Amino acid sequence: MKVVLRFAFVAILISSAVLPAAGKKRSSHSPSPSKADVEAATRLQVFLDRANFSPGKIDGRYNDLTRRALALYRGSRGEEPQIPPQRNTKANVAPDVSGLDFASGEPVLVPYTVSEADLQSIGPLPSKVAEQARLKFLPYHDAADALAEKFHCDVHFLEQLNPSRMKTIKAGDEIMVPNVEPFDLASVKNIKPGSEISSQAANEMEDQPGPQTPNPGESADASGNVAVTVDTKTNILEVREGEKLVATYPVTVGTAHTASPIGEWKVRGIAKMPTFRWDKEMLRHGNRSGDFYLLRPGPRNPVGVMWIALDKKGIGIHGTKHCYAVADSMKHFAQLRDENADLWEAVGLLHDMDYERHPNLERNPTEGHPFVGVAWLRDHGWSEELCRAILSHADYANVSRETALEKTLYAVDELSSFVVAVALVRPTKSIQDVDVRAVKKKMKDKAFARAVNREDIVHGAEQLGMPLDTVIAEVITALQSDAERLGLVGTTH
Repeated sequence: MKVVLRFAFVAILISSAVLPAAGKKRSSHSPSPSKADVEAATRLQVFLDRANFSPGKIDGRYNDLTRRALALYRGSRGEEPQIPPQRNTKANVAPDVSGLDFASGEPVLVPYTVSEADLQSIGPLPSKVAEQARLKFLPYHDAADALAEKFHCDVHFLEQLNPSRMKTIKAGDEIMVPNVEPFDLASVKNIKPGSEISSQAANEMEDQPGPQTPNPGESADASGNVAVTVDTKTNILEVREGEKLVATYPVTVGTAHTASPIGEWKVRGIAKMPTFRWDKEMLRHGNRSGDFYLLRPGPRNPVGVMWIALDKKGIGIHGTKHCYAVADSMKHFAQLRDENADLWEAVGLLHDMDYERHPNLERNPTEGHPFVGVAWLRDHGWSEELCRAILSHADYANVSRETALEKTLYAVDELSSFVVAVALVRPTKSIQDVDVRAVKKKMKDKAFARAVNREDIVHGAEQLGMPLDTVIAEVITALQSDAERLGLVGTTH
Protein backbone atom coordinates (compact mmCIF):
# COMPACT_ATOMS: atom_id res chain seq x y z
CA MET A 1 0.00 0.00 0.00
CA LYS A 2 2.85 2.40 0.84
CA VAL A 3 4.43 1.84 -2.57
CA VAL A 4 1.14 2.65 -4.28
CA LEU A 5 0.75 5.78 -2.19
CA ARG A 6 4.26 6.94 -2.92
CA PHE A 7 3.90 6.69 -6.67
CA ALA A 8 0.37 8.07 -6.61
CA PHE A 9 1.38 11.22 -4.82
CA VAL A 10 4.56 11.66 -6.78
CA ALA A 11 2.16 11.81 -9.72
CA ILE A 12 0.17 14.55 -7.98
CA LEU A 13 3.36 16.55 -7.57
CA ILE A 14 4.13 16.07 -11.24
CA SER A 15 0.76 17.56 -12.13
CA SER A 16 1.55 20.58 -9.97
CA ALA A 17 4.86 21.17 -11.72
CA VAL A 18 3.25 22.67 -14.83
CA LEU A 19 2.96 26.19 -13.50
CA PRO A 20 3.39 29.70 -14.84
CA ALA A 21 6.91 31.07 -14.87
CA ALA A 22 5.98 32.97 -11.72
CA GLY A 23 6.30 29.79 -9.75
CA LYS A 24 9.82 29.19 -10.99
CA LYS A 25 11.46 32.59 -11.09
CA ARG A 26 13.93 33.31 -8.31
CA SER A 27 14.24 36.62 -6.57
CA SER A 28 17.27 38.54 -7.68
CA HIS A 29 17.76 39.65 -4.07
CA SER A 30 18.25 36.12 -2.67
CA PRO A 31 21.63 35.82 -0.92
CA SER A 32 23.84 32.93 -1.98
CA PRO A 33 24.19 30.38 0.85
CA SER A 34 27.62 28.98 1.68
CA LYS A 35 28.73 25.60 0.37
CA ALA A 36 28.42 24.16 3.89
CA ASP A 37 24.86 25.49 4.19
CA VAL A 38 23.88 23.98 0.84
CA GLU A 39 25.32 20.59 1.82
CA ALA A 40 23.54 20.63 5.19
CA ALA A 41 20.21 21.73 3.71
CA THR A 42 20.47 19.09 0.99
CA ARG A 43 21.14 16.41 3.61
CA LEU A 44 17.97 17.41 5.48
CA GLN A 45 15.86 17.58 2.32
CA VAL A 46 17.04 14.15 1.16
CA PHE A 47 16.32 12.71 4.61
CA LEU A 48 12.77 14.11 4.61
CA ASP A 49 12.10 13.02 1.02
CA ARG A 50 13.18 9.46 1.81
CA ALA A 51 10.88 9.48 4.86
CA ASN A 52 7.91 10.52 2.65
CA PHE A 53 7.67 13.97 4.29
CA SER A 54 8.43 15.83 1.11
CA PRO A 55 10.24 19.19 1.23
CA GLY A 56 9.14 19.90 -2.32
CA LYS A 57 11.85 20.21 -4.94
CA ILE A 58 15.27 19.59 -3.39
CA ASP A 59 17.25 22.80 -3.86
CA GLY A 60 19.84 22.92 -1.08
CA ARG A 61 18.02 25.63 0.87
CA TYR A 62 16.20 25.78 4.18
CA ASN A 63 13.01 27.05 2.56
CA ASP A 64 9.49 27.23 3.99
CA LEU A 65 8.48 23.83 2.62
CA THR A 66 11.53 22.15 4.17
CA ARG A 67 10.85 23.66 7.59
CA ARG A 68 7.19 22.68 7.36
CA ALA A 69 8.08 19.10 6.33
CA LEU A 70 10.49 18.84 9.26
CA ALA A 71 7.84 20.04 11.71
CA LEU A 72 5.32 17.52 10.33
CA TYR A 73 7.90 14.72 10.48
CA ARG A 74 8.68 15.47 14.13
CA GLY A 75 4.98 15.79 14.94
CA SER A 76 4.29 12.37 13.38
CA ARG A 77 6.72 10.91 15.92
CA GLY A 78 5.22 12.66 18.89
CA GLU A 79 7.94 15.30 19.11
CA GLU A 80 7.37 18.97 19.73
CA PRO A 81 7.78 20.93 16.46
CA GLN A 82 10.42 23.64 16.39
CA ILE A 83 9.19 27.19 17.02
CA PRO A 84 8.88 28.94 13.61
CA PRO A 85 11.53 31.56 12.80
CA GLN A 86 10.76 35.10 13.89
CA ARG A 87 9.91 37.84 11.42
CA ASN A 88 12.82 38.92 9.20
CA THR A 89 14.88 35.86 10.15
CA LYS A 90 17.44 35.10 7.46
CA ALA A 91 15.97 32.58 5.05
CA ASN A 92 18.80 30.02 5.21
CA VAL A 93 19.22 29.80 8.99
CA ALA A 94 19.48 26.11 9.86
CA PRO A 95 16.61 24.55 11.82
CA ASP A 96 17.17 22.20 14.73
CA VAL A 97 18.03 18.78 13.27
CA SER A 98 19.08 17.10 16.49
CA GLY A 99 17.99 13.49 16.78
CA LEU A 100 17.56 12.89 13.04
CA ASP A 101 19.13 9.70 11.70
CA PHE A 102 20.98 11.18 8.74
CA ALA A 103 23.10 8.05 8.43
CA SER A 104 20.10 6.23 6.94
CA GLY A 105 20.29 8.49 3.90
CA GLU A 106 24.02 8.58 3.31
CA PRO A 107 25.55 9.36 0.94
CA VAL A 108 23.46 12.46 0.23
CA LEU A 109 24.53 12.56 -3.44
CA VAL A 110 25.14 9.55 -5.63
CA PRO A 111 26.40 9.05 -9.20
CA TYR A 112 23.83 8.14 -11.83
CA THR A 113 24.39 7.01 -15.40
CA VAL A 114 21.90 8.55 -17.83
CA SER A 115 20.02 5.92 -19.85
CA GLU A 116 18.34 5.98 -23.23
CA ALA A 117 14.99 5.66 -21.43
CA ASP A 118 15.66 8.94 -19.60
CA LEU A 119 15.83 10.74 -22.94
CA GLN A 120 12.82 9.14 -24.64
CA SER A 121 10.24 11.53 -23.21
CA ILE A 122 11.82 14.86 -24.09
CA GLY A 123 11.07 17.10 -27.05
CA PRO A 124 9.80 20.49 -28.20
CA LEU A 125 6.86 21.78 -26.17
CA PRO A 126 5.15 24.92 -27.52
CA SER A 127 3.82 27.42 -25.00
CA LYS A 128 0.44 27.98 -26.69
CA VAL A 129 -2.34 25.56 -25.80
CA ALA A 130 -3.61 25.37 -29.38
CA GLU A 131 -0.20 24.16 -30.54
CA GLN A 132 0.11 21.72 -27.64
CA ALA A 133 -3.23 20.19 -28.66
CA ARG A 134 -1.69 19.17 -32.00
CA LEU A 135 0.88 16.98 -30.24
CA LYS A 136 0.25 13.31 -29.52
CA PHE A 137 2.44 13.46 -26.39
CA LEU A 138 3.38 16.35 -24.07
CA PRO A 139 7.06 15.75 -23.27
CA TYR A 140 9.66 17.15 -20.90
CA HIS A 141 11.38 20.26 -22.26
CA ASP A 142 14.86 18.73 -22.19
CA ALA A 143 17.04 16.19 -20.40
CA ALA A 144 17.62 18.46 -17.42
CA ASP A 145 13.86 18.85 -16.96
CA ALA A 146 13.33 15.06 -17.05
CA LEU A 147 16.24 14.21 -14.75
CA ALA A 148 15.40 16.90 -12.22
CA GLU A 149 11.91 15.47 -11.85
CA LYS A 150 13.26 11.93 -11.72
CA PHE A 151 15.35 12.85 -8.67
CA HIS A 152 12.83 15.25 -7.05
CA CYS A 153 15.06 18.30 -7.37
CA ASP A 154 15.04 21.81 -8.77
CA VAL A 155 16.50 21.92 -12.28
CA HIS A 156 18.80 24.81 -11.33
CA PHE A 157 20.09 22.78 -8.38
CA LEU A 158 20.80 19.82 -10.67
CA GLU A 159 22.74 22.15 -12.95
CA GLN A 160 24.75 23.38 -9.95
CA LEU A 161 25.63 19.80 -9.05
CA ASN A 162 26.74 19.19 -12.63
CA PRO A 163 28.10 22.51 -13.95
CA SER A 164 28.26 22.97 -17.72
CA ARG A 165 26.98 19.44 -18.35
CA MET A 166 23.18 19.40 -18.36
CA LYS A 167 22.68 21.20 -21.67
CA THR A 168 24.68 18.56 -23.58
CA ILE A 169 23.74 15.47 -21.58
CA LYS A 170 23.51 12.16 -23.45
CA ALA A 171 22.97 8.49 -22.69
CA GLY A 172 25.96 7.00 -20.89
CA ASP A 173 26.97 10.23 -19.15
CA GLU A 174 27.41 10.06 -15.38
CA ILE A 175 25.97 12.84 -13.22
CA MET A 176 25.55 13.48 -9.49
CA VAL A 177 21.98 13.39 -8.15
CA PRO A 178 20.20 13.42 -4.76
CA ASN A 179 20.02 9.98 -3.15
CA VAL A 180 16.24 9.58 -3.29
CA GLU A 181 13.93 6.97 -4.74
CA PRO A 182 13.87 7.96 -8.43
CA PHE A 183 10.61 8.52 -10.23
CA ASP A 184 10.44 6.24 -13.26
CA LEU A 185 7.98 7.50 -15.86
CA ALA A 186 7.82 4.06 -17.50
CA SER A 187 6.69 2.49 -14.21
CA VAL A 188 3.40 4.40 -14.19
CA LYS A 189 1.72 1.70 -16.27
CA ASN A 190 2.50 -0.88 -13.55
CA ILE A 191 0.90 1.04 -10.69
CA LYS A 192 -2.21 -0.63 -9.29
CA PRO A 193 -5.03 0.13 -9.05
CA GLY A 194 -5.51 2.13 -12.21
CA SER A 195 -6.97 2.14 -15.67
CA GLU A 196 -5.16 2.00 -18.96
CA ILE A 197 -4.80 5.07 -21.15
CA SER A 198 -8.26 6.34 -22.04
CA SER A 199 -9.37 8.62 -24.84
CA GLN A 200 -11.84 10.26 -22.47
CA ALA A 201 -10.56 13.40 -20.75
CA ALA A 202 -9.91 12.66 -17.09
CA ASN A 203 -11.73 15.78 -15.92
CA GLU A 204 -14.82 14.79 -17.97
CA MET A 205 -15.57 11.53 -16.14
CA GLU A 206 -19.18 11.54 -14.96
CA ASP A 207 -20.17 11.62 -11.28
CA GLN A 208 -20.17 8.09 -9.92
CA PRO A 209 -21.14 8.03 -6.27
CA GLY A 210 -20.09 4.96 -4.38
CA PRO A 211 -16.86 3.09 -3.70
CA GLN A 212 -14.39 2.17 -6.41
CA THR A 213 -14.65 -1.40 -7.64
CA PRO A 214 -11.47 -3.26 -6.62
CA ASN A 215 -9.29 -4.96 -9.18
CA PRO A 216 -9.32 -8.77 -9.29
CA GLY A 217 -7.36 -10.18 -6.37
CA GLU A 218 -7.57 -6.97 -4.37
CA SER A 219 -9.49 -6.62 -1.13
CA ALA A 220 -12.31 -4.12 -1.26
CA ASP A 221 -11.26 -2.71 2.11
CA ALA A 222 -7.50 -3.00 1.63
CA SER A 223 -7.09 0.74 1.92
CA GLY A 224 -10.14 1.49 4.03
CA ASN A 225 -8.02 2.84 6.87
CA VAL A 226 -6.12 5.24 4.62
CA ALA A 227 -7.30 8.85 4.58
CA VAL A 228 -5.97 11.76 2.56
CA THR A 229 -6.49 15.33 3.72
CA VAL A 230 -5.63 18.50 1.81
CA ASP A 231 -5.27 21.70 3.82
CA THR A 232 -6.01 24.54 1.38
CA LYS A 233 -4.51 27.13 3.71
CA THR A 234 -1.09 25.50 4.02
CA ASN A 235 -1.28 23.56 0.71
CA ILE A 236 -0.15 20.36 2.38
CA LEU A 237 -1.51 16.92 1.55
CA GLU A 238 -1.44 14.49 4.50
CA VAL A 239 -1.71 10.71 4.28
CA ARG A 240 -2.82 8.85 7.40
CA GLU A 241 -3.14 5.17 8.16
CA GLY A 242 -5.71 5.18 10.92
CA GLU A 243 -4.57 7.93 13.28
CA LYS A 244 -0.90 7.78 12.26
CA LEU A 245 0.50 10.43 9.92
CA VAL A 246 2.67 8.50 7.45
CA ALA A 247 3.40 11.00 4.67
CA THR A 248 3.02 14.63 3.68
CA TYR A 249 3.47 16.41 0.36
CA PRO A 250 3.26 20.06 -0.68
CA VAL A 251 0.72 20.39 -3.47
CA THR A 252 -0.74 23.00 -5.76
CA VAL A 253 -4.46 22.33 -6.08
CA GLY A 254 -7.20 24.12 -7.96
CA THR A 255 -6.77 27.58 -9.42
CA ALA A 256 -7.68 31.11 -8.52
CA HIS A 257 -10.41 30.99 -11.17
CA THR A 258 -12.10 27.63 -10.68
CA ALA A 259 -14.44 27.17 -7.75
CA SER A 260 -13.56 23.71 -6.41
CA PRO A 261 -15.99 22.07 -4.01
CA ILE A 262 -14.79 21.63 -0.44
CA GLY A 263 -15.88 18.50 1.37
CA GLU A 264 -15.25 14.79 1.83
CA TRP A 265 -14.89 12.70 -1.32
CA LYS A 266 -14.11 9.12 -2.21
CA VAL A 267 -11.53 7.97 -4.72
CA ARG A 268 -13.48 6.20 -7.44
CA GLY A 269 -10.80 5.63 -10.06
CA ILE A 270 -7.21 6.24 -11.09
CA ALA A 271 -6.38 7.01 -14.71
CA LYS A 272 -2.82 6.59 -15.95
CA MET A 273 -1.41 8.96 -18.57
CA PRO A 274 -4.68 10.92 -18.80
CA THR A 275 -5.97 13.30 -21.46
CA PHE A 276 -7.07 16.73 -20.22
CA ARG A 277 -9.91 18.87 -21.58
CA TRP A 278 -8.62 22.46 -21.61
CA ASP A 279 -11.64 24.77 -21.70
CA LYS A 280 -10.77 28.44 -21.16
CA GLU A 281 -14.32 29.37 -20.16
CA MET A 282 -14.45 26.51 -17.67
CA LEU A 283 -11.06 27.36 -16.17
CA ARG A 284 -11.85 31.05 -15.87
CA HIS A 285 -15.51 31.09 -14.97
CA GLY A 286 -16.56 27.51 -14.24
CA ASN A 287 -18.81 27.36 -17.33
CA ARG A 288 -18.34 24.60 -19.90
CA SER A 289 -18.08 25.84 -23.49
CA GLY A 290 -17.71 24.36 -26.95
CA ASP A 291 -14.35 26.10 -27.43
CA PHE A 292 -11.84 23.66 -25.96
CA TYR A 293 -8.69 21.66 -26.65
CA LEU A 294 -7.88 18.07 -25.74
CA LEU A 295 -4.33 17.85 -24.40
CA ARG A 296 -2.79 14.43 -24.87
CA PRO A 297 -0.89 12.41 -22.24
CA GLY A 298 2.64 13.11 -21.15
CA PRO A 299 4.65 14.38 -18.18
CA ARG A 300 3.82 17.97 -19.09
CA ASN A 301 0.08 17.41 -19.37
CA PRO A 302 -1.61 19.89 -16.97
CA VAL A 303 -2.73 17.01 -14.72
CA GLY A 304 0.51 15.05 -14.97
CA VAL A 305 0.76 11.33 -15.57
CA MET A 306 -1.97 10.19 -13.19
CA TRP A 307 -5.46 11.47 -12.44
CA ILE A 308 -7.01 10.40 -9.14
CA ALA A 309 -10.71 10.84 -9.82
CA LEU A 310 -13.08 11.61 -6.99
CA ASP A 311 -16.80 10.94 -6.88
CA LYS A 312 -17.68 14.27 -8.45
CA LYS A 313 -17.15 15.16 -12.09
CA GLY A 314 -14.11 17.23 -12.95
CA ILE A 315 -12.32 17.22 -9.60
CA GLY A 316 -9.38 15.36 -8.18
CA ILE A 317 -8.06 17.33 -5.23
CA HIS A 318 -10.03 20.42 -4.17
CA GLY A 319 -8.44 23.85 -3.85
CA THR A 320 -8.93 27.35 -2.46
CA LYS A 321 -11.29 30.08 -3.68
CA HIS A 322 -9.50 32.83 -1.77
CA CYS A 323 -8.24 34.84 -4.76
CA TYR A 324 -11.63 34.63 -6.44
CA ALA A 325 -13.35 36.08 -3.37
CA VAL A 326 -10.78 38.86 -3.04
CA ALA A 327 -11.18 39.69 -6.73
CA ASP A 328 -14.96 40.02 -6.25
CA SER A 329 -14.44 42.35 -3.29
CA MET A 330 -11.89 44.46 -5.14
CA LYS A 331 -14.13 44.84 -8.17
CA HIS A 332 -17.05 45.85 -5.96
CA PHE A 333 -15.07 48.52 -4.12
CA ALA A 334 -13.72 49.85 -7.44
CA GLN A 335 -17.26 50.30 -8.70
CA LEU A 336 -18.21 52.08 -5.47
CA ARG A 337 -15.31 54.50 -5.95
CA ASP A 338 -15.68 54.83 -9.73
CA GLU A 339 -12.21 53.34 -10.20
CA ASN A 340 -10.85 50.95 -12.85
CA ALA A 341 -12.78 47.79 -11.97
CA ASP A 342 -10.76 45.57 -14.32
CA LEU A 343 -7.47 46.63 -12.75
CA TRP A 344 -8.75 46.24 -9.20
CA GLU A 345 -10.18 42.79 -9.98
CA ALA A 346 -6.87 41.72 -11.52
CA VAL A 347 -5.03 42.77 -8.37
CA GLY A 348 -7.37 40.58 -6.34
CA LEU A 349 -6.84 37.59 -8.61
CA LEU A 350 -3.07 37.92 -8.77
CA HIS A 351 -2.08 39.07 -5.29
CA ASP A 352 -1.40 35.51 -4.04
CA MET A 353 -0.37 33.95 -7.35
CA ASP A 354 2.96 32.73 -5.91
CA TYR A 355 1.76 31.81 -2.42
CA GLU A 356 1.24 28.09 -3.00
CA ARG A 357 4.82 27.49 -4.18
CA HIS A 358 6.55 30.27 -2.23
CA PRO A 359 4.44 30.84 0.92
CA ASN A 360 7.19 32.75 2.79
CA LEU A 361 6.04 31.69 6.24
CA GLU A 362 9.23 33.28 7.58
CA ARG A 363 8.04 36.66 6.26
CA ASN A 364 11.38 37.26 4.57
CA PRO A 365 11.50 40.88 3.32
CA THR A 366 13.17 40.14 -0.02
CA GLU A 367 12.21 36.68 -1.29
CA GLY A 368 9.29 34.27 -1.55
CA HIS A 369 5.69 35.54 -1.61
CA PRO A 370 4.85 38.16 -2.93
CA PHE A 371 8.24 38.99 -4.46
CA VAL A 372 8.40 36.00 -6.82
CA GLY A 373 5.00 36.77 -8.30
CA VAL A 374 5.71 40.50 -8.67
CA ALA A 375 9.03 39.79 -10.40
CA TRP A 376 7.21 37.66 -12.97
CA LEU A 377 4.47 40.26 -13.45
CA ARG A 378 7.04 43.00 -14.06
CA ASP A 379 8.92 40.83 -16.53
CA HIS A 380 5.67 40.30 -18.44
CA GLY A 381 4.67 43.93 -18.70
CA TRP A 382 2.14 44.34 -15.90
CA SER A 383 1.82 47.89 -14.60
CA GLU A 384 3.82 49.16 -11.65
CA GLU A 385 0.54 50.31 -10.10
CA LEU A 386 -0.63 46.69 -9.92
CA CYS A 387 2.76 45.35 -8.80
CA ARG A 388 3.14 47.91 -6.02
CA ALA A 389 -0.36 47.17 -4.73
CA ILE A 390 0.44 43.46 -4.50
CA LEU A 391 3.69 44.16 -2.64
CA SER A 392 1.94 46.50 -0.23
CA HIS A 393 -0.51 43.89 1.05
CA ALA A 394 2.36 42.09 2.81
CA ASP A 395 3.52 44.09 5.84
CA TYR A 396 7.00 42.56 5.72
CA ALA A 397 7.54 43.88 2.17
CA ASN A 398 7.97 47.34 3.73
CA VAL A 399 5.95 49.04 0.99
CA SER A 400 3.69 51.69 2.46
CA ARG A 401 0.04 51.66 1.43
CA GLU A 402 -0.71 55.04 -0.13
CA THR A 403 -3.36 54.66 -2.84
CA ALA A 404 -6.98 53.60 -2.53
CA LEU A 405 -6.12 50.46 -4.52
CA GLU A 406 -3.39 49.46 -2.06
CA LYS A 407 -5.45 50.21 1.03
CA THR A 408 -8.48 48.34 -0.30
CA LEU A 409 -6.52 45.17 -1.09
CA TYR A 410 -5.19 45.10 2.45
CA ALA A 411 -8.65 45.74 3.89
CA VAL A 412 -10.49 42.99 1.98
CA ASP A 413 -7.79 40.31 1.74
CA GLU A 414 -8.25 38.55 5.08
CA LEU A 415 -11.85 39.71 5.43
CA SER A 416 -13.00 38.05 2.19
CA SER A 417 -11.70 34.66 3.35
CA PHE A 418 -13.30 35.15 6.73
CA VAL A 419 -16.72 35.94 5.28
CA VAL A 420 -16.52 32.83 3.08
CA ALA A 421 -15.71 30.76 6.18
CA VAL A 422 -18.69 32.24 8.02
CA ALA A 423 -20.98 31.31 5.11
CA LEU A 424 -19.73 27.73 5.05
CA VAL A 425 -20.66 27.11 8.69
CA ARG A 426 -24.19 28.46 8.30
CA PRO A 427 -26.84 25.69 8.27
CA THR A 428 -27.62 26.53 4.64
CA LYS A 429 -23.98 27.17 3.66
CA SER A 430 -25.26 30.22 1.81
CA ILE A 431 -23.66 33.66 1.62
CA GLN A 432 -27.19 35.07 1.46
CA ASP A 433 -27.64 34.10 5.13
CA VAL A 434 -24.56 36.02 6.29
CA ASP A 435 -24.83 39.48 7.81
CA VAL A 436 -22.51 41.87 9.64
CA ARG A 437 -23.60 40.64 13.04
CA ALA A 438 -22.76 37.03 12.20
CA VAL A 439 -19.30 38.01 10.93
CA LYS A 440 -18.46 40.11 14.00
CA LYS A 441 -19.68 37.35 16.30
CA LYS A 442 -17.33 34.87 14.64
CA MET A 443 -14.46 37.39 14.84
CA LYS A 444 -14.72 37.14 18.63
CA ASP A 445 -14.41 33.35 18.46
CA LYS A 446 -10.64 32.87 18.40
CA ALA A 447 -10.98 29.17 17.59
CA PHE A 448 -12.91 29.91 14.41
CA ALA A 449 -10.82 30.38 11.24
CA ARG A 450 -7.83 30.95 13.49
CA ALA A 451 -5.51 31.48 10.52
CA VAL A 452 -7.29 34.75 9.67
CA ASN A 453 -5.67 37.75 11.36
CA ARG A 454 -8.43 39.78 13.02
CA GLU A 455 -6.07 42.72 13.60
CA ASP A 456 -5.46 42.98 9.85
CA ILE A 457 -9.22 43.19 9.27
CA VAL A 458 -9.67 45.97 11.84
CA HIS A 459 -6.54 47.86 10.75
CA GLY A 460 -7.58 47.57 7.10
CA ALA A 461 -10.87 49.32 7.73
CA GLU A 462 -9.05 52.04 9.66
CA GLN A 463 -6.66 52.65 6.75
CA LEU A 464 -9.61 52.93 4.38
CA GLY A 465 -11.19 55.49 6.69
CA MET A 466 -14.41 53.47 6.80
CA PRO A 467 -16.32 51.95 9.73
CA LEU A 468 -15.56 48.25 10.10
CA ASP A 469 -19.26 47.40 9.86
CA THR A 470 -19.48 49.17 6.49
CA VAL A 471 -16.44 47.34 5.08
CA ILE A 472 -17.85 43.99 6.22
CA ALA A 473 -21.24 44.80 4.70
CA GLU A 474 -19.71 45.73 1.33
CA VAL A 475 -17.62 42.54 1.22
CA ILE A 476 -20.73 40.48 1.95
CA THR A 477 -22.56 42.27 -0.87
CA ALA A 478 -19.67 41.61 -3.25
CA LEU A 479 -19.61 37.89 -2.49
CA GLN A 480 -23.41 37.58 -2.63
CA SER A 481 -23.35 38.84 -6.22
CA ASP A 482 -21.04 35.96 -7.19
CA ALA A 483 -22.42 33.23 -4.95
CA GLU A 484 -22.75 30.55 -7.61
CA ARG A 485 -19.17 30.82 -8.83
CA LEU A 486 -17.86 30.88 -5.26
CA GLY A 487 -19.87 27.79 -4.32
CA LEU A 488 -21.83 29.74 -1.71
CA VAL A 489 -25.38 29.37 -3.07
CA GLY A 490 -25.99 26.83 -0.32
CA THR A 491 -29.01 24.61 0.18
CA THR A 492 -32.66 25.27 0.82
CA HIS A 493 -34.86 23.49 3.33
